[in-house]
Amino acid sequence: MLVSHEVPLKSLEKSLEFNDYDYALVHLFKEYKSYYDFYKRSLSNNRTVYLDNSAYELKELYNHDEFAMHCDVLYNINKDNFYYVVPDVIGNKKETIDSFNKFKTIFNKGKKIGVCQGSTFDELIECFKFMKDNVDIIAITHECELFKQNDMSISGSLNTMQNMSKNRIYFINLLRELDLLKDTKVHLLGVAIPYEVLSYHDIPEIVSIDTSSPIVNGILGISYNSMILEKPTTKLVDLFDKDLNELCYDNIKQFRALTKI
Repeated sequence: MLVSHEVPLKSLEKSLEFNDYDYALVHLFKEYKSYYDFYKRSLSNNRTVYLDNSAYELKELYNHDEFAMHCDVLYNINKDNFYYVVPDVIGNKKETIDSFNKFKTIFNKGKKIGVCQGSTFDELIECFKFMKDNVDIIAITHECELFKQNDMSISGSLNTMQNMSKNRIYFINLLRELDLLKDTKVHLLGVAIPYEVLSYHDIPEIVSIDTSSPIVNGILGISYNSMILEKPTTKLVDLFDKDLNELCYDNIKQFRALTKI
């Protein structure tokens, strides 16, 4: 399982020491030229780059033409190591598939990552099947309204982040039971609770994950030595002028250890 941790702007070069690949958020390209340049250099240096369409950050569908322009720039630097998350709509299977089909009329080159979206488990399964036939990697987000609902199989109430983790685990196991994971590659979009990754050690189809959790928690002074059961409301972009501290590095080590247990 390859891991990438999103970091503040001034720590991008440092991230090369611990990230297995580099994960970019497209909406930051316009605001920070040095951010955009970093990912161009990464591809020039033969590192792997995933370009996210920033649906989670912006809560809206990213402009197709603008996203295609950035995809074309990065694809032409290193077509073998560049992956892009096709613009999706959070929680909406139909609009996500419509967006996918529309976007491929504008840009249809390179290695695609398609996000599995839906408002029910049946819709998520249908979207997963569509992506299986059309992309190189299928992304499964935890930022799904369905996943925020209480897991009734567990006694007692859980907070929202616990529900999101438990329900994504349930969905991935459901895909395995239905034999839909076979011959796929899966990316996990974000991890709010680090211990979720312990549930995926026997699922080789999960090939990559991105999470800023060790970084955000570290900057806020929260150690992974404690049981992390909630995600800070502070987003990484709110800490973009900060630098990594020792706690960030400690959290990274502990997260990496969890992926290898």
